[in-house]
Amino acid sequence: MNCYAHQLACSAAGAMASLYTLGAIALLFFPEQTTFLWAPLAYVTADQLPHMQLNFIGYLFGVVQSFIYTYIYARIFGALYSYLTPEL
Repeated sequence: MNCYAHQLACSAAGAMASLYTLGAIALLFFPEQTTFLWAPLAYVTADQLPHMQLNFIGYLFGVVQSFIYTYIYARIFGALYSYLTPEL
């Protein structure tokens, strides 16, 4: 089976960037609820919550970083999948 690794990686990276953007929008409009829900996943303690802030540069770095990392991981997965599955 032929897996298109580049298309898979672009789709996954675009989806992750969209989810990051949705999370940033939720943090912008509902900061207390969002930090309460996501703080345990980011290993943030209650003392650090008042010091968290969202700015445009931080958002850009975060969305680019999530896009690049997801693209790399999905590209590796697609290449391995193509290599390990037999041709039909």
